[in-house]
Amino acid sequence: MNDCQQFKVRLLWEFIDKILHLRNSQVKGLSYIPTTNTLHLGKDHKLHLCFQSQYVNDPLIDFSGVLPEIQLQNGDDTFIIPSGYSVYDGDFEISPDKPIDLDIKINRLDYGSVGNKSNYYWRYVYPVKSYLWFLQIGAMNYVDDKGSLAISAYLKPRLGNRDMHVFVTRRKEEYYMVIQSGSKMDSEEMYKRVFAITTSIGMIIGYTCGDYHFQIASDDKDFESIRSIIFGSIEKTKYCNYRIVNSKWDDIYNMLGRYEYQKYAQEIVKESADDPNIYYDNKPVEAKVLDGLVNLLYSHNDLAISASMLLEGGLLNMIYQPPFFHVALETITSALIDGTQEVINPPMEKQEYDNKVKPILLEALNSIIELPDDAKRIYTLRIENNLNSCANQDKLSKCFESAGYNLTKGDKEAIKKRNPTFHGHLSDIKKELPEQQWDMFSIALRLHKLCCILLLKAAGYSGRILNNEVIFGVKEACERKDPPYIYI
Repeated sequence: MNDCQQFKVRLLWEFIDKILHLRNSQVKGLSYIPTTNTLHLGKDHKLHLCFQSQYVNDPLIDFSGVLPEIQLQNGDDTFIIPSGYSVYDGDFEISPDKPIDLDIKINRLDYGSVGNKSNYYWRYVYPVKSYLWFLQIGAMNYVDDKGSLAISAYLKPRLGNRDMHVFVTRRKEEYYMVIQSGSKMDSEEMYKRVFAITTSIGMIIGYTCGDYHFQIASDDKDFESIRSIIFGSIEKTKYCNYRIVNSKWDDIYNMLGRYEYQKYAQEIVKESADDPNIYYDNKPVEAKVLDGLVNLLYSHNDLAISASMLLEGGLLNMIYQPPFFHVALETITSALIDGTQEVINPPMEKQEYDNKVKPILLEALNSIIELPDDAKRIYTLRIENNLNSCANQDKLSKCFESAGYNLTKGDKEAIKKRNPTFHGHLSDIKKELPEQQWDMFSIALRLHKLCCILLLKAAGYSGRILNNEVIFGVKEACERKDPPYIYI
């Protein structure tokens, strides 16, 4: 127990309770708000300041626009709603004879302040449903300041030479994920690290934290004092449809029960489980792989955005998914090749091309009578500069060779569709759109898989991933008796 990591969360919970349940604050900025008021978190994951008021013109004037800065004084604490971050919610019912109920919807609430470029210890805090990564990512235990032991609730990714701490704190049925800096840094650096961490965890567990969050700054690494807190509403929590690793084997087993032609794969999954009587198969992603993925996304903005696209892409309408994942795959491939400085050889050696091919082509071009000048100029530039360049498809294939993954025939077909996609053809013009739905679905799943393979292998992962074409019931894949798992 003495060697166990400790986190102090008492003050964290006190401020969360205070912010989400403020009552009877002195209000400045809107003079007509009485001291009998409440602040609470609504189902829309925004704060709501509720009060009653006799009918007067002031609320009616303010009702149609964003509100000015509002201060809430509660005891010794002052909370500020910045200008432009609140509006009236609901309908304005005129009732001259009795008080009317009013509700101000708030997207942001500030306590204290920090300098933009100053360094602090930080905590980003997100509401979550449970211990997010339980048995899905190799995690450690920690002890809070009440002496309570949290099992497998702590991750410790190391970015560069500085530790980050990620843990879930619980009180009864309330859970929050905390991302804490292990050293002082400015707000931009912390944001970059948080984005890499949340995206990496999301790729593994299929969950993106959202709804609202707290940004907390402190001069104290144990957070026994707080310099500032910002409450902000953010995008909704999302569940990724396309998981690529999932140690909860019964989820996969149940998905394979939808079509009769999936039954063979269902039996494979059942036989592969260490113990069919428990939900998890005891194959969590190792902590070092999470570290590798976090550092990969942290070190390259394009990779971070592409990984985020993999989480978002499965939520799009099916007809948008293939081009969306084509962009992600192209970006991931380019970023990984740039990172390794690997050279993709052209079809011919440059000197051989310059000596044997280019002069003949230029001579033939110049011999064409009545060739427009613009056409001649463009063709000449191509012969001299990029005609001997390798095809983009070769670049993509080379990246998989380096990762140690052999592309299947279906993989190659999906990659090959990048050319018509990037030249303005998002569907097969010879078929009606409804006829292509399953083909589009299959291509999207394959492209998503290929993107994930490159990122996971670059992060140091070895093991099995889900073959979503089989799991989601693509009939052609099941008729080929493709396995529900792929080993990479």
